[in-house]
Amino acid sequence: MAPYTLPQPTYRRSLQEAFHLRLFEANRTIIDESWNSRGVRSSFWRLYINRASASASRPRKAAASIIVNRMPFPIPADHVCLVPAWVAFDCHCVGLVDHLYLHFDVLGLAAQRVRQLFPEPLLVGHVDTFGTSAPRLGELLGGKANLSATTICLAKAVAFEALSLALARMPESNHTRLMAALQPEAAIHAAIQHIAAHLSQPLHNPTLARLCHLSESQLVRQFRKVLGQTPAQYILDRRVTHAAQALTFSDETIDQIARRFGFCDRYYFTRAFARRMGVPPAAYRKREVV
Repeated sequence: MAPYTLPQPTYRRSLQEAFHLRLFEANRTIIDESWNSRGVRSSFWRLYINRASASASRPRKAAASIIVNRMPFPIPADHVCLVPAWVAFDCHCVGLVDHLYLHFDVLGLAAQRVRQLFPEPLLVGHVDTFGTSAPRLGELLGGKANLSATTICLAKAVAFEALSLALARMPESNHTRLMAALQPEAAIHAAIQHIAAHLSQPLHNPTLARLCHLSESQLVRQFRKVLGQTPAQYILDRRVTHAAQALTFSDETIDQIARRFGFCDRYYFTRAFARRMGVPPAAYRKREVV
């Protein structure tokens, strides 16, 4: 497995460059009753497209759903489902289901804003809404582990299309908050870029304030206004986000991940990680959910 690398800063002032997707995984497989993980919570987004698969024992009962806040959220066959980052859910499957999934991240979007603006799963439309892109992606994947450049581009296209459909339903007030988070005001650009490039190092408000030519109190107010959290909360969220992705998509040890993302020791890392992800790093790494 290739080592996880920290993305470079991707903030831009241009509105056209607000969205960047990082694709972690794309695959198609068959799921069954073993698809039953509890308390799943990830720092990346998921996209699901299911089709009922022929089953000799239960041909008409095959179905998959997720459960959020004890409420079932069915995933109808041939519909595209988005599960935003940080949504906690359980998995439930009956019979055999042909299951296509994407794991990806929306770069530059603060975790707090994701939690506020995308608090639950979304059914964004039937696969027919996507023209030939979603069916073609299913054909290209076919359970293959190695992705071609063509497949990667198509997977990103499907993810972008799903996001566009989700955003079309978003109230205008939330859309304004989203764009402000993706396109932070010039006052805190320097701080956000410095944080992205130096997550492994100590990061303190006085340094960030000097970079932005602000007082510490002004810096905190700007972060609260634009991102909905203090600089310290934002930094911890970014560290946990990247650490969770490294636990899933790399072979680095937990100690290596803790050091690389700025945690002073494994104990502090475990405590901070468990508070946000619901389980400690070791348990999170063992959990395999597609």
